[in-house]
Amino acid sequence: MKIAIVGAGFVGLTQGAVFADIGHKVICVDCLEEKIEKLENFCKGKGEFIIYEPRLPELVKRNYEKGNLKFTTNLEDAVKKSKVIFITVGTPPKKDGSADLTFVINVAKEIGEAMNYKENVYKVIAIKSTVPVGTHKIVKKVIAKKTKNKFDVVSNPEFLAEGTAVENCFKPSRIVIGTESKKAAKIMIELYQQFVEQGHPIFIMDNTSAEIVKYASNAYLASQIVLTNIFANLARESGGDWSKIKKAVRADERIGKFVHDGLGFGGSCFRKDMEQLICTLKEYNLNSQVLEEMLKSNKEQKLVMNKKMKDYFGSLENRVFAVWGLSFKPETSDMRDAASIDVVKDLLKNGAKVKVYDPAALEEARLVFSNDKEIRKYKERVEYCNDKYVCVEGCDALIITVEWNEFKNPDYKMLIKNMKTPVVFDGKDILKISDVKKNRIVYFSVGRSLKRK
Repeated sequence: MKIAIVGAGFVGLTQGAVFADIGHKVICVDCLEEKIEKLENFCKGKGEFIIYEPRLPELVKRNYEKGNLKFTTNLEDAVKKSKVIFITVGTPPKKDGSADLTFVINVAKEIGEAMNYKENVYKVIAIKSTVPVGTHKIVKKVIAKKTKNKFDVVSNPEFLAEGTAVENCFKPSRIVIGTESKKAAKIMIELYQQFVEQGHPIFIMDNTSAEIVKYASNAYLASQIVLTNIFANLARESGGDWSKIKKAVRADERIGKFVHDGLGFGGSCFRKDMEQLICTLKEYNLNSQVLEEMLKSNKEQKLVMNKKMKDYFGSLENRVFAVWGLSFKPETSDMRDAASIDVVKDLLKNGAKVKVYDPAALEEARLVFSNDKEIRKYKERVEYCNDKYVCVEGCDALIITVEWNEFKNPDYKMLIKNMKTPVVFDGKDILKISDVKKNRIVYFSVGRSLKRK
């Protein structure tokens, strides 16, 4: 099937490459000429890939070489050549937290205009961007004003996680298709047929229900993270051990997988989606207090280790701290809403110097920190390191904010040798208690206590 994907970002590129890999003909469209040029150059062996996502660069290049995946800035031409047009552009939050649908609406207008190349054209417009309830109606109206040709708008939310996006596409937990058109549903089922034959569930429902699925899923996942950290904090302060507790909790099949404690959730989705969901609930005069408290609790959790630092050192003035991990999660360079930003900002405000290291997000950190007004004021007190052991040299303490594999079994002799004092604040609870004790590390954990009765 011939497909156009408008928006060559994380979602669009990944879904497009996977569709191409199973035999569909895919055109990825983006208005940024520089991005399209970089993608084509990469596929021709020149330059680097535009984002950090495991397996995606090889997948894109392979299908570009096979002729199943193309890139263009010409949306009109892509619409002409395609049966299904996916909208995968961003929906950034406004100041009040509601979704800014400017990109979605602009793309819808262009699609409608592009459909006028001849009469009796029929297209399926699939919205894969995360959008508020009722967006399908807006998109339908916008396109209908631009063309008299027939079309159907389908709500087809994505469920990709950064770091495992390719795997998520090849082995989807579920495929959700929202439409009241039998014709559009048939085309979408045909598009996803290979995944359905492999046993991956597909759910056909109305557009509104499909739009709610995405927000409901993220709300449930976010709530698990918040609840996990509440109980992890209790375990730490009362002398318990969340690493043991969670095994017993997970034995209940009704409870999900997100029971790993840490510094709260980050990334591009959870907070943004919760804020947008809160706005939607208020529009319908529904209670949003639970979600508002979730966001508040999550924000406070990001600084739970910083509070321990202040308790331990008293004053942070003129002290040096190493930060391992800058991205919001492992296997990505994405720093959107990352805990490291809050951690670094708080340390700098309290007069400390910060040395930072991350396996993938170091360059992104330079950009993010330079664009943050508060961090930029203290830029002379931020040092970027290309090696984790160089990062801890002369430091009063180390804080781990991301569970990268290379942080899980560090060379303790190197740590002790390089650090001013062997103090570790483990924001992801990834170090083994036995190793910490053996090497006489002063250790603080999110969900485990070294207190003994």
